[in-house]
Amino acid sequence: ILQPVQSVNKTTDLLQLNAFFAASIEEFRFFVKAENLSSLFQDPTTKIDLDYPIMPFLIRLGITWDFFN
Repeated sequence: ILQPVQSVNKTTDLLQLNAFFAASIEEFRFFVKAENLSSLFQDPTTKIDLDYPIMPFLIRLGITWDFFN
């Protein structure tokens, strides 16, 4: 997804990359989600708007286990 962003006095396009993996075995589910992969190689001083920095790289892990039939 490309969206315009403000970097000091100029507007640039911001690329947002996310990755998601999920696995499920009967009642058990597991997921890994990596958000904003593009922040790893973009200029860290770029802001979405004045005083709104780009979200940092984030990894979310989750599990669900159902204990009923």
